[in-house]
Amino acid sequence: MGKRVLTIVLLVLSFGLAHAQSDVVMDMVNHSAAELIDSVMQTINLRAEIFNDEVTKVNKLRPLEVENLTKDKVEANIPVIKEFVDYLDVYRATSDKEKARIMDSVAALRVYLPKSKQKKYLKEFVDAYTLDQGAFYKYTQSLSGLYTNVLELLQFMKTVDTETKDGKIIFKDRTQMKGYEKIIGKVEKQIKKQSSASIASQKASFEAGQIMQKSYGKLQ
Repeated sequence: MGKRVLTIVLLVLSFGLAHAQSDVVMDMVNHSAAELIDSVMQTINLRAEIFNDEVTKVNKLRPLEVENLTKDKVEANIPVIKEFVDYLDVYRATSDKEKARIMDSVAALRVYLPKSKQKKYLKEFVDAYTLDQGAFYKYTQSLSGLYTNVLELLQFMKTVDTETKDGKIIFKDRTQMKGYEKIIGKVEKQIKKQSSASIASQKASFEAGQIMQKSYGKLQ
């Protein structure tokens, strides 16, 4: 009888110890998850600041204004816009790597959970992060499309003979005027796409931020 009681006590103690260890591990996982979410939210906020600075810099050129379509202004603006388009390409490549790193971090944390809980753990955060990144990615693509068209226009303006009169561009050749109208039409269409993508990205970023804050709060 005494041995049986002792066995039961040891089993109870063993179960209690395992449960306590499980709680400690879960606390550590939640702590790491909270740090991950906090880091991502900070990165997104910093991204907005840096990106807005870059966009403001290129917008200050006002490359489509009539007074800035003279050959000397065009020559000066082309390298700056090229640099911005290259920056967008580098940003997307870096963003892809960062997204992969975040997903790997989430997967690494899920390993510590029972298989039945792994898929749901941090799902809200992952969905929010994917929402934000997807919308912002499309926004950068719209900017790339816009400024690639602007570059095409500036390169074209280097090759034509024009003069400015009453705030308008006067082409000396009708064919050249048609060429200008064709490219500027592409630019105007892309401006609308870029505007829509910007609005969608801002909306997605706001919604994602709220969800991430909620996910972060659950881990505290």
